[in-house]
Amino acid sequence: MAIRSGLIAIGPYERRNAIVEMKMKRGKEMTIVITMTDKGPRSKKAKHGRPKYMTEIDGKPAFYRAMSGLGAVSANRHVFVAPSIAGARAFIEGQCGQLAITDYRIVLYDFEISGPAECVMVAAPHLPAGKGLLIYDIGSVTAPLEVDPGRLCGDGFVVLPSKFGNGKATGAVQVENPDETCRFSEDGGGVYYFKSAALYEQLYYDCYVHGGEPMLKGGRQIAPLYGQLLRQGGTVYSTVAVR
Repeated sequence: MAIRSGLIAIGPYERRNAIVEMKMKRGKEMTIVITMTDKGPRSKKAKHGRPKYMTEIDGKPAFYRAMSGLGAVSANRHVFVAPSIAGARAFIEGQCGQLAITDYRIVLYDFEISGPAECVMVAAPHLPAGKGLLIYDIGSVTAPLEVDPGRLCGDGFVVLPSKFGNGKATGAVQVENPDETCRFSEDGGGVYYFKSAALYEQLYYDCYVHGGEPMLKGGRQIAPLYGQLLRQGGTVYSTVAVR
């Protein structure tokens, strides 16, 4: 919701969103990276050769449906990372216009990418090192996920579909076992938060370049980075209890 001077009467829902948006702007600045690798563990082959994010569901592109759940965090800068195909830039620009997203960058690549974790690294030049990093892998998410910036805490936070974890979404469950974090990717991806872009880059190199972490289905996934973070003494939380 845009907050303008002279706004007289707003309902409780709009007031709540306005308060969340103002708190987010003051206290938790971040860059949102939208990866569109179309190679997530749950992604299906696109119809008619089109990438999954362009296919329509109930009259709306999957891209629009996925992005509509970001809510208050959408005021931050977005960096879209996608394969360089005909019409990709124009499509993303058009969708940003419909979603009222004005602060964004589009990064198109024409080389092989091994999973969403590596896809994020393609956007590294556009990520301020000290700001928080929110990653939305829409190539592997099949339904919109709501992101409440007030929940994001710790060194890392994962927002997963509520249908996992016995069907109950929880506010903030601390994850303690590094070996359980791979399940974040197995459960269908989600929204991944790291307290800074610099932390993400460090974890990526520790995990996949220096550490030789085995790749999961779909290539270099983001989830194992949380296991690396826990082993280094960091704190990780999730909206869904991890067994």
